[in-house]
Amino acid sequence: MVETGRPVVVPRISHEPLFLNRTGVLKKTGRDEVTFVCVPITADTRTVGALGVTLPYEKESTYDGEAKFFGNLRPSFDFALGEQKVSIFGRYEWVGKRYVDLFNRTAMPGYQTIGGGASLDWGAWHFQVVGDNLFNAHGLTEGNTRTDQFAGQGTSEAIYGRPLFGRNFRFIVSRSW
Repeated sequence: MVETGRPVVVPRISHEPLFLNRTGVLKKTGRDEVTFVCVPITADTRTVGALGVTLPYEKESTYDGEAKFFGNLRPSFDFALGEQKVSIFGRYEWVGKRYVDLFNRTAMPGYQTIGGGASLDWGAWHFQVVGDNLFNAHGLTEGNTRTDQFAGQGTSEAIYGRPLFGRNFRFIVSRSW
């Protein structure tokens, strides 16, 4: 972990052949089944150490904060309108339930957003209008990455985090030289 600078979660160390037990953590806990979590301590961009903790093994915990179901669908329709090129496009994105912490104590509900737009190429000019989150969906994209990683937020559902941007539109004009 110190070499890569990435956090490590070993859900059940007795089943992990790569767990070397260099710190002697297994002897200190007196348990056969524990979970080991280790995060890097960084200074500037270098990893200068690590902070590790052992927890009782919980069979139901997956220690995976990523959504198990997510994706997007982006249909588009391109056609000519006289000499001009026109494109109409849409976007449907969905993100399933996920967690703010390593131990899956604080859940963030899933959400869906719909967007769309159109573009027109007129000679050297390009015009585009785009709308995101057209139905003003509400949701959290992530929790507080600085404080929520171990303890969560003290509740089973997230109470704060980075929200989705509300309904918004952009109009873009550009010219090729």
